Amino acid sequence: MRTSVRKLLHLLKPTTSDYPEKSHGNIEAIPYQLNIEITHKESTTHDNVTEFWFRPNKKINLIKVIVRIENDEDVIEGNKETEYSNNDWHLLVGYEDVRTGDNWTFTFIYSLTDRNEPLTLKINYTV
Repeated sequence: MRTSVRKLLHLLKPTTSDYPEKSHGNIEAIPYQLNIEITHKESTTHDNVTEFWFRPNKKINLIKVIVRIENDEDVIEGNKETEYSNNDWHLLVGYEDVRTGDNWTFTFIYSLTDRNEPLTLKINYTV
């Protein structure tokens, strides 16, 4: 990652929350009508850390998520066994020194819980 953006949290586990209350990311429809919302918020437990959260509209299993900013890439390996519930917010990752106006790309490689085929959803997101 670029020197001013450093990963702090790497939490692909079922961490859910009622917040954040609204999303700011692009919602993209793909096969099987899956939508994933992305949002961010400042961490309440770590200084200068921005957390990125996601909310699928269907139950999914994550294979991996590729996070890109500028020319840098971070790959978050998923656990195919963990089911991410629909309509709940799940903590994806946290980074330090995130700036307003940063353009991020999140590529989710996942499977629906009732299907075994891998699918891909790319979401462009501006902080």
